[in-house]
Amino acid sequence: MEILENATGSTTSKPDAELLAGAAALAAPAEPAAVRTADPTAVRTADPAPVAAAVTAAAAGINWKREAREIFECVALLSMRFPSVKPVYDDQTLDRLSDAWAPVLQKHNLDFGKFAIYITAGLATLPVAKATAAAIRDDLTAEKTAAEAAATAAAARSNAAAAVPA
Repeated sequence: MEILENATGSTTSKPDAELLAGAAALAAPAEPAAVRTADPTAVRTADPAPVAAAVTAAAAGINWKREAREIFECVALLSMRFPSVKPVYDDQTLDRLSDAWAPVLQKHNLDFGKFAIYITAGLATLPVAKATAAAIRDDLTAEKTAAEAAATAAAARSNAAAAVPA
C-alpha cells in the first residue's frame, strides 16, 4: 500500500493494484464446471442457482417449521391493533400452519436468511413498544385530567373569593 499526501497536507492510502485485482477476482461469480460449455453462445441446460441455494440452506441447517411459524407469528401480531385476531392464532393453529407451510418454504428455499436476527428482534420489541406507548398515553391523560381538575379548583376558589363582600 502506498501512502500519498494530498494538496492540504493530509495523507491518504492508495491500495495496491494487485490487491484490487485479487479482490475483484474473488467478487466475480465463479461458474461451476458442470455448466461451462466450449461454445459461449450455447444454451445452458442447468441453472446452478436453485441447487446452490438448496445446498446453502441444507448446510445452514434451516429449521423450516420454525421459519414457517415465525411468519405466522408475524401475522398474529395484528392482534396488537385488532384484538379479535389473537384467539385465531393460538399455539395449535400456529403448529398446524407451520406443518403445512414448512415443505413449501423448503421447496422454494424461502427463509428469513441473514435478516432473521433483525426480524426476530423487531418482533420481540414491537409488543413492548406498544405497551410503552400505551403507558405514556395513560400518563399524559392522567396529567391532563389533573391539570384540568386543578384549573377548575383554582377557578372555583377565585369565584368564591370574588363573591365575598369586602
